[in-house]
Amino acid sequence: MRLFRSFIFLVSVVAVLAVPSLAKNVFVAVLETVTMGSSVSRAEKVFLTDKLRSQAVEVLPSYKDFVVMTRENILAFLPPDKSLEECEGGCLVQTGKNIAADYVAQARVGQFGSDLTLTVELYETASGRMLSSYTSRNSSVDELLSEIESRSAMLFGTIPGAITINAEKDGGGHGGFTSVSMGSHWSSSRIKKRLIEVSSNPVGALLSVDGRPQSNCQSTPCNVELTEGNHKFTFVLDRYFDLDTLVNVNGNTTSLGVRMKPNFGTLVIDPKFPDRLGSADGLSVQVDNEDGSLENTLSPGWYRVELKHACYEDVLFNVNIARGQEFRFDKKLVPKNGHVSIRARQGDSPQRVPVYVNGKKAGMTPFDEDVSVCATVTVGDEQAGFPYAIQAHAETEWVYEIPEEEEENEEESYDSYEYSSSSEYTFNLSGFYSSSSRRRSESSSSYSINEVVSSSDSEGPVRFIIQGLMGFGFEALREDGVEDEEVLAFYDNMNGGCSYWDDYYDRCSGYSDTASIDGLYGYIDLFLGLEFARFLTIGAGAGIGVYTLSSTDDKNLDEDLPGANFAPNIFFEVSLGTEYTFGARYMYVFEPRWPSTRMSGFFEWLNVFGIELGGTNTEGLGTNFFISVYLRAPTRGNLTELLKDTKKKN
Repeated sequence: MRLFRSFIFLVSVVAVLAVPSLAKNVFVAVLETVTMGSSVSRAEKVFLTDKLRSQAVEVLPSYKDFVVMTRENILAFLPPDKSLEECEGGCLVQTGKNIAADYVAQARVGQFGSDLTLTVELYETASGRMLSSYTSRNSSVDELLSEIESRSAMLFGTIPGAITINAEKDGGGHGGFTSVSMGSHWSSSRIKKRLIEVSSNPVGALLSVDGRPQSNCQSTPCNVELTEGNHKFTFVLDRYFDLDTLVNVNGNTTSLGVRMKPNFGTLVIDPKFPDRLGSADGLSVQVDNEDGSLENTLSPGWYRVELKHACYEDVLFNVNIARGQEFRFDKKLVPKNGHVSIRARQGDSPQRVPVYVNGKKAGMTPFDEDVSVCATVTVGDEQAGFPYAIQAHAETEWVYEIPEEEEENEEESYDSYEYSSSSEYTFNLSGFYSSSSRRRSESSSSYSINEVVSSSDSEGPVRFIIQGLMGFGFEALREDGVEDEEVLAFYDNMNGGCSYWDDYYDRCSGYSDTASIDGLYGYIDLFLGLEFARFLTIGAGAGIGVYTLSSTDDKNLDEDLPGANFAPNIFFEVSLGTEYTFGARYMYVFEPRWPSTRMSGFFEWLNVFGIELGGTNTEGLGTNFFISVYLRAPTRGNLTELLKDTKKKN
């Protein structure tokens, strides 16, 4: 401390010697207002301090060698190991000495019952004595401001050399000014004023200019009118750092916009909801045991966050919020499950019936699985609902009783009944066919049957079929059936310039064996069709294939034959049967050089393995017979069950 005082003294002496005009300046410091409790916000506290400082400037003008220190001056004069927060609430005299001020003043706001109290004190730092003070009791912050405006001039007027302000002595009441001596201070009428449009991002900041609050700008954006020259703008906003900027106001200055640095961080709650069991609408957010939201603006520090949802396990985590940063919680939630056990029986006999979870088949009875507490569970083709609420982390059992069907009396003559039946078939966008049939008897016996069959089940009147086919075929071409001149030219070259027809009509003296030409065709197709009563299937398909010519007994001819090209095709087919299928197919191949039409019959085993035999008419190559084999997948029925049925029949 002694070393610091010696340093201050040395600096003061140098300043006096270097600038004699500053040796007689009187420094007055107005410290930041001290508040107790949370009744006054930080922005309001800064506004009260600036108002008190502006009152000091009015009574202690610079032309009388007074210097009212700004907030930046005070910070600059503080020792390196001191901060402005340490000065607040401490000994005013010692604080004034630390910042080399001749006089120091400070306001304190407290609480008395439901009212606010205001105490303002002024000290001389050299002697440590209090020059003046006043106190008041007010009901709002606005009344505190009025007290500072009406009584602070009298407070600073006790400093020697200040502008004298006399009060009426009528019994001690606080009166107004009776006489004010402003000296010979004069302002040139040539000084111009400019209108400045002031804005901030975010909006709502409190504005002070040159340490003086702007009464018409307590929330940006706003307009201020200032004289030309340098002015310091100060912006104050809760949860943002104070912003000071120096602006040279002139004829080119019409607006001022600033971006304030946040003194907070953001916590965004954006979890993933697997299986689409829920959404953010049902999510509860707690931040330090207080209600939060999906986007939370928080001061820097640690927070405890808890997330709750009816369909998912609770989430608990801690997060350290840093200013100016966004923290996003986007992890996948864990579904809240319970165990479901379902048995089905008809009378005393256990049964196998399908179990559906959220409309999708999840298995067959007996069913023992973990299921979300928010899932919808149904059983059987009639979609009987699970009668109990699924409990989290617990087991729930249910035995589904299947109604017994009425047995028909086979000995009863069918002639004694007259039946009328009707069937309706409908198809909806979910891929299900609905079949409704009714049978009515004129006698005392009557019954009705209603059923809904999925396209994926093994039963039902109509099913939609999507399958893929892959196969290849072979055909042997005859020379006397070939019409393509280029192909015939190969024959001629192969036979030494003589073709079969040349020799036939005695136009060629030499003759050699005619080489054979084979036509090969491979294809991959997609088939779409409708299956009626699991017996009749009608459909169409399309795909792509390749047709090529080759010679098996002449190498040169094989090398010279035209190359193969990929070509699209379309086909139509109709078939009968389930386990063993017979059908007919028409196909057209769009090969640019050799377009082909094919008519064939086919035989399939288990709707998987097929063999095809038919005739083809290919442009330029004549009419020939062909044979092909192919695979079809997926099968139209349960392949395992079909194999079992085949084994039983054999």
